[in-house]
Amino acid sequence: MPPQFNVISNKEHADLSALQQKGLQVIKTEKNRLERKKDNIVSQAENAERMILLNQSYQQRQKKYLMLIMIFILTFAICAVIIFLQERLDFKKSTLDMLMIAVVAIGFISAYFTYDDIQSRDKINFNKLSMDHVGIKDPNKIEERVQEMKKEGKITNAKSGTCYGPSCCTYSNLTEVGDKTSGTFWNGEKCEVVPQPSSS
Repeated sequence: MPPQFNVISNKEHADLSALQQKGLQVIKTEKNRLERKKDNIVSQAENAERMILLNQSYQQRQKKYLMLIMIFILTFAICAVIIFLQERLDFKKSTLDMLMIAVVAIGFISAYFTYDDIQSRDKINFNKLSMDHVGIKDPNKIEERVQEMKKEGKITNAKSGTCYGPSCCTYSNLTEVGDKTSGTFWNGEKCEVVPQPSSS
């Protein structure tokens, strides 16, 4: 007996197609809604992390400024004690003057380095150094300056005999060595030049 097929009418087919399209539309709408919701949650989490980072950076910066103020207070307190000792207890004036100069010098040098450290930090993340700080040189600018000085004849090409990383090796990695018996290769995991292992 030949298999029987259920044939549906054009109207039933149109109804099923409409239902399928409606279901696909509902799925698409829900997917878009869930993706928007996910984006909002991710955005809120990133904003919360950024606020925590900014608060921590602000606290660390304020601690450094507090340390700077404490350096000045301590310096002036020690100077006041030295002046008191000079005027009231008749200690030798030249010794106390030298001591006061040393205290003031140490205080101002400490304050300078503390302030310089504060200024060298990134404005958003205090744990990172700011690359715009005067004391930090951009490697590209250094290389440009070296090239200019070579052209002007102020420095020689002394650096040409030196190497760095894989350029120091005969082979850039162990797979290039093959069955060769001598040479060195670059070990990327240890970041060092390694002699070729003996094939025994």
